[in-house]
Amino acid sequence: MPDAGPAQQHRNLTAGMAVCPTELVQVAEGTPLALFADGLDIALYRLDPEDTTFQRVATWQGIAHALTASRTGETVAMLAGTASQPKNVHAEPPGGPLTRVSNTRPEVREIRWRGT
Repeated sequence: MPDAGPAQQHRNLTAGMAVCPTELVQVAEGTPLALFADGLDIALYRLDPEDTTFQRVATWQGIAHALTASRTGETVAMLAGTASQPKNVHAEPPGGPLTRVSNTRPEVREIRWRGT
């Protein structure tokens, strides 16, 4: 069995951040991406390999989970929704607008919610 080298001390890479990590995804040919709860919204962050800090890439209204990324990290997909819209699959380049690619409850799209 190859020697893995000396054990590294664990560090909290989110210490001091005002957001809460919810998911982390490893990118095969890039740096890890993570979803963070940011109040009532969701934010995508990329781990900077130089200083091991998370850098914000994008923020969207609503909730998201089931984050996945292409091999290069040039495209991400997730289940995302808002208080007035059901969760659907969305895909995008990191930092771009979320593009809905599924339509799980089309009848809900016709409802006009108070305040929206």
